[in-house]
Amino acid sequence: MVRFVKKVLLYFLIFITSAIAITFSILIGIGMLGVPESLNHIVVFILITIITHYSLSKTKNILSPNGILAIIIVSLPVIFYPKAINSSLNFTLNTIPFFISFLLAVMSGYIIHKKRSFKLPMFLSIIPLTLTIGLAGIIHSKIYFGSVDGQLKGIEAPVFNVLDKSDNVINNDFIKNKIVVMDFWFVSCPTCWVKFPELQRIHEKYSENDQVVFYAVNRPMYNDGPDQLFTAIEKKNYTFPVVRGSEELMNDFGIAYYPTTIIIDANGNIIFKGDISQVEETLEKLISS
Repeated sequence: MVRFVKKVLLYFLIFITSAIAITFSILIGIGMLGVPESLNHIVVFILITIITHYSLSKTKNILSPNGILAIIIVSLPVIFYPKAINSSLNFTLNTIPFFISFLLAVMSGYIIHKKRSFKLPMFLSIIPLTLTIGLAGIIHSKIYFGSVDGQLKGIEAPVFNVLDKSDNVINNDFIKNKIVVMDFWFVSCPTCWVKFPELQRIHEKYSENDQVVFYAVNRPMYNDGPDQLFTAIEKKNYTFPVVRGSEELMNDFGIAYYPTTIIIDANGNIIFKGDISQVEETLEKLISS
């Protein structure tokens, strides 16, 4: 009985350790730790490789190697399940590179334990390293934004109506002949809050340019409080305009990831759809032309 309890506790410890490593990597991936988001691929590869090797080595006379590998592998879908259950195909496709890095790490840890060799694990690390230095960002942009650099060939903006804090209507006619930056977000989106300082900085830069207007377009969620979209922004002392959108509006603009930033030119065409970090360069080109 004591031996059985010991085994259960060790399996649980391996599971928890793996889950923590995965969660840490996910936090990097959504920008919560202030480091490049693509680092999550190489981080999960290194951490899970170490956990796999260490678990196999330290419990080789106690636990089944297959059991250890199964526990580590199962930890990934357990962590992802709450997010994946109601997610889109795009989310699934975008997480495949992370899954690959994770599975390569399990394989690398097993090889190091079994063969005492680092040659093949070093070779396998090329994939998460390639994802880290750019490939993951390309995949993400292509899946969610439709292009690698966010540039689009002038798609006519859909007819829309949004409301500001005073319930004033802002629509296509209101923004006519303006360059419009729309940042789509929702209150409980952690990545949105990570990106807001950059939106604030760009908004301040162009605040005296009557040609450019900014809107943080909120998607209301069922658990949002009354006017929380406005009060949450005000508490952070952000000054960019916030407007209330709708799920229908998000669908009309084809928003599948948050935050997504679009730019509508003075002719009413969407010419950019991507990350806020790429907005400033596009704005400069539009203004100068």
